[in-house]
Amino acid sequence: MAGGKLTPRQKMINMMYLVLTAMLALNVSQEILRALTEINDSMEATVSTVDRGNEVLYTSLANEAKENKRAEEWNERAQQLKPIAQSTWQLIEDVKREMIEKTGGRAEDGMFKGSDDRDTPTNVMLNSKDIGGGGKAKEIREALERYKAFLLENAGNDAAMIASIEQKFNFDPVKVEGEDTPKQWEERKFAELPLAGVITNLTEIQSNVRRAESDMLEEFMQGIDMGTVKFTTVRPFIDAKSNYITQGDQFEAEIFLAAYDDSQNPTFTLNGQEIAAEDIEAGRARVVLPGTGVGEKTFSGSILLPGADSAITFEGSYIVAPPTAVISPTKMNVLYRQVKNPLEISVPGVQPENLVVNGPGVRQKSPGVYEADVTTLNQREITISVGVREDDGTVRSVGSRPFRIKGLPKAEARIYRRSTPGPYSASAIASAPIEAAYPDFAFDLELEVTKFEVIVPGSAPFRINGNRMTSNARAAIEAARTGSTIIIRNVEAVIKGTNNKVTNVASLPLDLN
Repeated sequence: MAGGKLTPRQKMINMMYLVLTAMLALNVSQEILRALTEINDSMEATVSTVDRGNEVLYTSLANEAKENKRAEEWNERAQQLKPIAQSTWQLIEDVKREMIEKTGGRAEDGMFKGSDDRDTPTNVMLNSKDIGGGGKAKEIREALERYKAFLLENAGNDAAMIASIEQKFNFDPVKVEGEDTPKQWEERKFAELPLAGVITNLTEIQSNVRRAESDMLEEFMQGIDMGTVKFTTVRPFIDAKSNYITQGDQFEAEIFLAAYDDSQNPTFTLNGQEIAAEDIEAGRARVVLPGTGVGEKTFSGSILLPGADSAITFEGSYIVAPPTAVISPTKMNVLYRQVKNPLEISVPGVQPENLVVNGPGVRQKSPGVYEADVTTLNQREITISVGVREDDGTVRSVGSRPFRIKGLPKAEARIYRRSTPGPYSASAIASAPIEAAYPDFAFDLELEVTKFEVIVPGSAPFRINGNRMTSNARAAIEAARTGSTIIIRNVEAVIKGTNNKVTNVASLPLDLN
């Protein structure tokens, strides 16, 4: 709205005014002076019309401030604008009346009696008070500069408004062709002009004062709605906690109306980057986030609605899980005694922290990770059940599974990490530590032999504590004949790191070469 829109009639008046003013340097005829007077009167009528419109805007702002808190600030600014605009206009009006009265007033036909008087305007406007003049041009300029400063202060960052103010109140000296010294504003507006031209110039300045006042008031009116978000369309939305539920669970969602302006989209940012316009439609932005890395991922951003004072921020998260397939070996649901059986338990769509797992000997190591120790249990089967802790603290059962309990499989005796019969030399057998191990077992268990028995042909069985041959056993082995078979049997061991005893160990025949 800065600058206002002129009607064709006003444009014509302005053009005539410019042409006639340019002719004043010549010997001005009465026809031109009459034309200037008519232009002045027409401009004064226009100024009065603008002034009445301004009063309507002042009243509207005051009424709006009574009902709308957002309007209070703008009404206060308007109340500051009104006195400075009025005092500036009134100063110019008083100067016009003074000069008209000093030159005899108006004739019956409306003409200024002193239309062609140059001395009085020069004395009132340009001559200083020190020599008996009025110095009114300087006084008017100073008032206009104060008014201009107020307008610029309230124009904010409105480039169009600022440009309009600068154009209406431009006091810069102007270089005139053929003259060495640029002409000051006072000279350009009032020097060497007859009364009719000076009065018309002053009325033009009054017009600028009122039109700038009008522009600023309309800016204040628009400021009331600044930051107010407007919507043109609504549509239903369903916000579900999850689109995936398990049997026995409940589907929960919020259904609501979302409003948006289908004529203009908000500005979206995500993780510091503005979302491209082609990814925004009907007030909604489409985002695609990577599923790299496993674990919880967070994101944040903002939404700036057209006309809003500030952006609305948001943040969210999602969980990236590795691709999984559930394969259940139904014949192999087995838990072994004497070891801690590891278990990983999960429920799709449920955080591991919200799982409740129960079963004999089962304990949690970390969210989703458990172990079962069934060493002391006498039954042949147990059941492990899984529940989900709800927001209200209750636990909802989601399933259970039976597991068979078995002892550890048979271990095998070894020497030199081999369970083959050889053949071996007598010295190799006599000096070898006796070992025990589980071949092809899922658990990586290390066994430490604590006791064994060795049978050497021609000798009674040697019962030995520890894992090495005694001197008597070594002597018997070295005395045995080539081709004899030496047997390691009744091996006992413990699982390293525990007190769990292992007695189910296969014998080891060794051939002597």
